[in-house]
Amino acid sequence: MARYEINARITALLNKRFVDRRMDYWTFQQMTGFGPARITKLLQGAAWVRLEWVEIIADALEIDPRELMLLALQQHHDAKAFRCLERILLSASTTAELAWLDLIRDAASNDLAEPTEVQRRVLIALLAATDGISD
Repeated sequence: MARYEINARITALLNKRFVDRRMDYWTFQQMTGFGPARITKLLQGAAWVRLEWVEIIADALEIDPRELMLLALQQHHDAKAFRCLERILLSASTTAELAWLDLIRDAASNDLAEPTEVQRRVLIALLAATDGISD
């Protein structure tokens, strides 16, 4: 994804949450410590989200900090560096876990929601029933 697209996604996300939360500049300034000029630049897409600001902004606007961090990292690094960061920092801890994630991603739609209680129980029962069974 090109940087201008990433900037547009961040700007849209920040503005949407600003409106959804009925946030005003003064309240956001009190919550973040950012001055009006910085707030304006962030909301207009004229400033990159510095990595050390991610948690502050996420808390103030009730945004998933992981989502904002991923976007901010893409602002600061080219696609090759971002993929390297993603593989090392954001991946599962074992090869087997990665294989399970790939399987789930292949089987699911792109807009996968959090699992329901029924889905959790079915998966747990399935895994318990096949524990120790190999190909």
